[in-house]
Amino acid sequence: MTSLSLNTTPEIIAAFRAQNWAALEGLVKQYTEMLLKGALSLGFRSQQADDLVQSVWATFFEVVPTFEGRSQVKTFLFGILINKSRELRRENKKNDSHDPIDDVMADRFNEHGAWSKPPIAPDRFV
Repeated sequence: MTSLSLNTTPEIIAAFRAQNWAALEGLVKQYTEMLLKGALSLGFRSQQADDLVQSVWATFFEVVPTFEGRSQVKTFLFGILINKSRELRRENKKNDSHDPIDDVMADRFNEHGAWSKPPIAPDRFV
């Protein structure tokens, strides 16, 4: 089955409402590479960029029934990309919060919980 080209916002909205999956597949093919390049240019690594683009499409298809067409679809998709990238950065920042004690613990103990570098005995600490 060949995919149809959707050129205008009303055509895209109509295709979605008519459940014209071939046309919507063409839309995804038309913009996915552009969105991926956008995600990579925002500094995300390949896997995160792929995940981000998938999230953009999931959100787009979730909200397209309410999309009023006041902007071009490309603008709308990139707006979603920017918002999703902000969410991902906040999530990464929250997950990457690192306690320095983790480094000390990893440095002093092995994977079994035994001392890899025992502390200096108080009587030898001069």
